[in-house]
Amino acid sequence: MTQEGIVPKRASGPRKWRNSSIHAILHNVTYATGIMLWNKRRYISGKITHTRDRTECWEIPVPPILSQEVFEAAQQQSQRNIRFSPRNRKYEYLFTGGRLRCGRCGGSMSGYAPPNRAPRYRCSSQFTHHPDEPFCRGAIRVERIEPLVWQAIERALSDPTLIMAELERREHEQATTTRDMTKERQVIEKALAALEREAQRWDEAYAHEVIDIAELKAKKLDINDRKQRMLAQQEAVESSMLAAQQSQAKARDILLYCQQVQERLHTLDVPHKRQALEALGIRVTWASDEPIQIAGSIPMDAIISNAPRCTGSSPNMGLVICVA
Repeated sequence: MTQEGIVPKRASGPRKWRNSSIHAILHNVTYATGIMLWNKRRYISGKITHTRDRTECWEIPVPPILSQEVFEAAQQQSQRNIRFSPRNRKYEYLFTGGRLRCGRCGGSMSGYAPPNRAPRYRCSSQFTHHPDEPFCRGAIRVERIEPLVWQAIERALSDPTLIMAELERREHEQATTTRDMTKERQVIEKALAALEREAQRWDEAYAHEVIDIAELKAKKLDINDRKQRMLAQQEAVESSMLAAQQSQAKARDILLYCQQVQERLHTLDVPHKRQALEALGIRVTWASDEPIQIAGSIPMDAIISNAPRCTGSSPNMGLVICVA
């Protein structure tokens, strides 16, 4: 937009787009809802004294420029950025944002670097422990888990046949699911049409004085109850169909991402590896004396060997790799 000469109205200095401008747009609810509130603040001598309640404001419709999905995604990403900012991080940990979980209590494992010792991951229960909750003393050194997990991901990403096979499997499941839900929706539509005809018959019966008004109201109430249940079922089916379509679209996005990242797998730095873990939905579970579990949106072969102990003394690592 800067190159095309479309610049922010109030840009200071060189007229170009900055991160702050984009941030302001993505966090302005007006751009997502298309409703601008006027008279939100009360000013005295040029200073804001308080913000008025929404009921005291005037709502002015404006053209929305953000979809609700984009707006909500921006808020979620902003919260993740705040929580896991690398500003004060002494070591570039691969697993952040709860991507590594404790296999004992299910808590997140976060990185820490003890003085004069190798960095490692430890269960969050060690510093957020409550009397009635499990306490996990286990910790795993960074070099004993990060390389092994990344190697497994590299192996899966380096084999396009695995990814294509997974995509074809999902497309087959999607086609079967869509076919079944389409039939179910047709059955519901026929049932709704039958209820409409039934309501018309009772109206005709009342018009010919076959039934009285009390009977008609009772019949209409029963028909309306059945109709509402049918409509709820119809809405559930349509929601399931939409979710299935979105899942298929996500699978294609993942395939495209895998194809783009394959050539750079061996040169990715830690921040880009973290982005890959997030894009592929990778989740890792670790517990002492148990195989490491990796789950994600791509198919990966299973490797079973001896799992590391809590102290990290064993050189062999166990993996159980799943597909979510």
